[in-house]
Amino acid sequence: MQFGQSGLKTGTWNALGQRLTEQKIIDAIDKLEKHNINITSLIIDDNWQSIDYRGDSQFQYGWVEFEAEPEAFPNGLKAAISKIRQRSPKIQHIAVWHALLGYWGGISSDGKLAKKYKTIEVIREEAKRRNLPLGGKMTVIAKDDVHQFYDDFYQFLSDAGVDGVKTDAQFMVDMWLSASVRRELINTYLDTWNLTSLRYFSVKAISCMSQIPQALFNSQMIPNRPALLVRNSDDFFPQIPSSHPWHVWTNAYNSIFMEYLNVLPDWDMFQTVHDYSGFHAAARCVSGGPIYITDVPGEHNLNLIGQMTGLTPKSKTVIFRPSVLGKAIYPYIGYDDDLLLKVGSYHGKASAPMKLDDPTSLIVGSLDVRGYDIFTAFQAVPLSGDNVAIVASSISMKENGRVSVAVKLKALGVFGIYISTLPNMTLQEDFIVTLQDQAVPVETVGVSQSDQHVLEINIEKAWKDMKLEPGRLDEVEIKVSFAG
Repeated sequence: MQFGQSGLKTGTWNALGQRLTEQKIIDAIDKLEKHNINITSLIIDDNWQSIDYRGDSQFQYGWVEFEAEPEAFPNGLKAAISKIRQRSPKIQHIAVWHALLGYWGGISSDGKLAKKYKTIEVIREEAKRRNLPLGGKMTVIAKDDVHQFYDDFYQFLSDAGVDGVKTDAQFMVDMWLSASVRRELINTYLDTWNLTSLRYFSVKAISCMSQIPQALFNSQMIPNRPALLVRNSDDFFPQIPSSHPWHVWTNAYNSIFMEYLNVLPDWDMFQTVHDYSGFHAAARCVSGGPIYITDVPGEHNLNLIGQMTGLTPKSKTVIFRPSVLGKAIYPYIGYDDDLLLKVGSYHGKASAPMKLDDPTSLIVGSLDVRGYDIFTAFQAVPLSGDNVAIVASSISMKENGRVSVAVKLKALGVFGIYISTLPNMTLQEDFIVTLQDQAVPVETVGVSQSDQHVLEINIEKAWKDMKLEPGRLDEVEIKVSFAG
């Protein structure tokens, strides 16, 4: 999965806020490592850039130069990236945020970029939604220099050790009042970004605030490139209680449409210590997309993170995702209708069709405020340890009547097998369990305290006790044989 989408990510936006600095990022990473939270990808969000701070808000600020804000990053972006990678070698990918036009207010009219590239002045319409002050004049790179501008910028980022981008405010190109400017520049910017990001960062690019027709029916439909990671909704707003159910509802319904494009919907980051943290975590896990956290440094719900992730044999953190994108099951329901939101997804094969008059097709549930529940086709039994992630499995019966179960896993933890006759069996006499074709220690196999029909195997403990080495695929194979 591209851009470390199978790994746990973190972003600086809600975690560190505005006025970002190199030291704040370093301190936040140190806190994550102190809590044994292994991050595979880091997004350095808004406010790392050198901007002019002219105007009433960030929506008027212009971008001055490629190099990072000198006071916040005194040794430059390259030195900061190098320091991050040295301090936290498990971080495989580092992306930076920027707006499609440079910054929210475009380019600073008298900055270094304006002196190097040809620019034009355009007029934006006022934003009717949320009364954001997006209107007025802005300076942007002219059509003739857009390609060179992006090529130079991404070369600068690549040289600095950055290997991904989050390109925001893409809707801004649709807010220009002049029809001729829109005709001349919209496709120029969108196409240039699409091609240049692919050339420099492969699939490690996030398209953000880009659910406008010009992007949806252009760059997000291109079939001959890897799926583009696209933000699927508005932001996560931790301080606005009413935003959280709306956030998940919007993502679930947008995914009905987005699944037909060549994109991977991104449901945005969230915080694991929050009144709605479990609600957001469950939504991300069934979304089929990436999982980012944006925790305040030192404030982490380790139990919740453990439910969403697992540790591979190479000590990499992976997230647990279904086979398909999660989306709203019933498309013709409004947000204000008095009905529960149901998000459907699946992993593996489909079950046999259910009948409405079958008692097993009826489910009774009750949700508290901020509540959620996860219903599964097969009953999920809580195990006495961390999760595992099944890549493939097979079950066969030998001529001698013994049942053989072979399972490949990409995350170490406690693995469970439901065996209806387990209460009538003995672990020592009836079972043979191997890990990487070697017998596991006896103490790593037991019966689940949650269900006497579930055999538990502590893969993580067995792996450590046996001192096994990971293979090229970073997977393990567990085999269980028992009398049928």
